[in-house]
Amino acid sequence: MAIFALLRSLVRSGIASSSLDSLFIGASSLAALQFGKSLPAKFRAFCPAIITCGALTAGSVCFLGFARGMEAGVALAAYKNGAGGILGGTGIGDFLFLGAAPAIVALGFSLYEQRVLLRKNLLPIIGGSTVSYVLS
Repeated sequence: MAIFALLRSLVRSGIASSSLDSLFIGASSLAALQFGKSLPAKFRAFCPAIITCGALTAGSVCFLGFARGMEAGVALAAYKNGAGGILGGTGIGDFLFLGAAPAIVALGFSLYEQRVLLRKNLLPIIGGSTVSYVLS
C-alpha cells in the first residue's frame, strides 16, 4: 500500500505526470552520476562528477518538462519541491536527496582519514572554496 501512495505522490508532483516519468528522471539522475564518474581523471579534476550529474539531470528534467509543455523553471521546481511529504517532499529529486545526509557523513569520515593530505593542500582548498563562494 505504501508503494502505491508513494507513486501517487510522485504523479501529483507536477513534472512526474506518470510513474514512467518519475522512473525516467530517477534513472537519468543515477545514470548521469555514473557517467560523471566514468569520465577521465583530468576532466574530473576540473569538473567533478557531481557537477556533471547536476548539469545532465537538469537537462533531462528540462527536456521532459518541454515534452510536457512546461517551462524549464517549472519543471526544475517540480523535480525538487520540498513540499514536506512523508519522506521530505514529493518531487523525485526529494527522494534522491534523502541519500545526501548519509553520504555527507560518510564523506566526513573519509576526510578525517585524509587529514594529513588536507593540511598539506590547505591553500588550494581555501582558494577553491573562496572562488566557489564568490561565484555562487
